Amino acid sequence: MKQLFSLFIFFIFVSGLVLAQTGDSEETLFEQERALAKEKSNTETDPPTSFMIGGVSNPLFVGVDDVTIPAYVGDPLINNWDSVFVGFEVWGAAYDNINDRVFFNNGADLYEWQVGSGTVNLLGTITDTAAATLTMVSLAFHNGALYGTRNLANEAVYDINTTTFVATVHIDYVDADYDFGGLAVDPNTAEFYGISDDATPGRGLYRINNDGTCTLIEPHPGSETDIDGLTISDNSVAYWIVDEPGFFYVYDIGTTTFIDSLIAPWTTSEVFCGGAWNSGIIPVELSSFTASVNGNNVELNWETATELNNSGFGVERKTLNSEFTEVGFVPGFGTTSERKSYSFIDQDLRSGSYTYRLKQVDLDGSYEYYGKIEVEVSAPSEFVLEQNYPNPFNPSTRITFSLAVDSKVSLKVFNVLGQEVATLIDQDLSSGVHDYNFDSSELNSGVYYYRIEATGVNGAEFTEVKKMILAK
Repeated sequence: MKQLFSLFIFFIFVSGLVLAQTGDSEETLFEQERALAKEKSNTETDPPTSFMIGGVSNPLFVGVDDVTIPAYVGDPLINNWDSVFVGFEVWGAAYDNINDRVFFNNGADLYEWQVGSGTVNLLGTITDTAAATLTMVSLAFHNGALYGTRNLANEAVYDINTTTFVATVHIDYVDADYDFGGLAVDPNTAEFYGISDDATPGRGLYRINNDGTCTLIEPHPGSETDIDGLTISDNSVAYWIVDEPGFFYVYDIGTTTFIDSLIAPWTTSEVFCGGAWNSGIIPVELSSFTASVNGNNVELNWETATELNNSGFGVERKTLNSEFTEVGFVPGFGTTSERKSYSFIDQDLRSGSYTYRLKQVDLDGSYEYYGKIEVEVSAPSEFVLEQNYPNPFNPSTRITFSLAVDSKVSLKVFNVLGQEVATLIDQDLSSGVHDYNFDSSELNSGVYYYRIEATGVNGAEFTEVKKMILAK
């Protein structure tokens, strides 16, 4: 496939260029020379000659480094391929499941293809922190982050900022003698995998460990020596992409077995190739939704596994004889693939049965309902005045009391001379548990007393006094 190897070795010798390591295979040296030439020239790919749209429901994206050969999407179940665009080189590829796009690169030039569209955009040039151009030979995307590998020094897994396009080392291999032309992250385990074409330490599929070591999972099948693309599906099936006519090898990581191969959609041999698994754009995925009753307050807690364009959650409540009404709104985190937690407290409820649901609202105004959760708020069986908390306090404390029935309530604060210093409550309240936050910013340090007087609708009367200490 690489007939001009001898000529390139001579060019390397006379120019004094230093590649990533010595003792590499013929295939690896050829790929390194191609990457180095691209890095030194730093030229952008010409605009495409044409676009084709199709097969957007097919999850497997593949492409090679030839502007005359289309990029394809395919259905691995039936080995069917549809071309999606032509006019660009594809060295590496990765699916962004947050923005429904495929990243791909040509050397250091980073592009995006919006899935299902005829639009390919040049995003920018990948560089290091000193603004030096960095070619990548593979890409992977996981949990909102874009990664890539190089076949030139420094060979490592890089974290590529998708806004600045600055790449920094994420995992530096302990043994630099790898040629990971394919990179992927298993979405189920978050583990990095790479395809190496170097005879030393061995061609095959490796797990790239966070400490920089690499574990051989499966050698190249048969006499295969050139596999430059890799992607892993949602069910941990690895697709080994070749840059020549032949087969894509399909390997089940869970069962450690090869399954039926796929026929590559191209008929010529190239240098680089890339693959990406389109898992589908992440929705707002609710992973839990719970409710608990504390007195006459209901606390709702929920978590999301992923969010897409999430404006937030409307908290809606109904009783047995009413319709759902919104009682609060909790802002969302927009778009994220990280787990997020939320809470909302519905306060001062009368005794009775309540049902809650969440109305998740997108940034564009569209919405979806989650839930329903039923809770029972029970009326206290007696009148109670709790000790304030915290005590001593500065400058505020909470006073909690329970009403067995609907009552006319007076709650006042007095100093040690018996002089009234504050009236906190003087109104009718429903039965249940009530909280009041007392702010003593205007008072001096010392001992104070708070007294409740309650007259129930059933004629019951309740009075109690407790001491509290303000310590400034």
